[in-house]
Amino acid sequence: MGFIYKIEIDNELYIGSTINLKRRQATHNHDLNIKKNTGRLYQKCRECNITNINLILLQEVEDNNIKIIEQEYFDKLKPTLNMFRAIPKTTEQQKLYRKKWRSDNKHKNNVKIKCDICGEEMNKSSLYRHKKRKHN
Repeated sequence: MGFIYKIEIDNELYIGSTINLKRRQATHNHDLNIKKNTGRLYQKCRECNITNINLILLQEVEDNNIKIIEQEYFDKLKPTLNMFRAIPKTTEQQKLYRKKWRSDNKHKNNVKIKCDICGEEMNKSSLYRHKKRKHN
């Protein structure tokens, strides 16, 4: 058995699916409290000072139909807080979406920081690799 749910925040929607509603709600709330999580849903929650996400059950479904039915709700309700569709349209559309997403979030990867061990300056996205190569 699976579940299709929605999250409403300030007249905007998120549509999701899960096989365990309680665990998924706990995961959403955990992810909300991780400041580096930049998904649209979590950004909107922080803008509206929401500290606890509540899932609203839309439908119980069979596991083998869960993504198909989630996509039907996605098409009907047109959520604005989802990052991806339940079922991708085409490979080309996926590539275009990812390219736009990378472009929109490029500034996040270009933030310069210093290594706390050697003081070398680098992109934030390179820090983990730098520490692994030079300080291990």
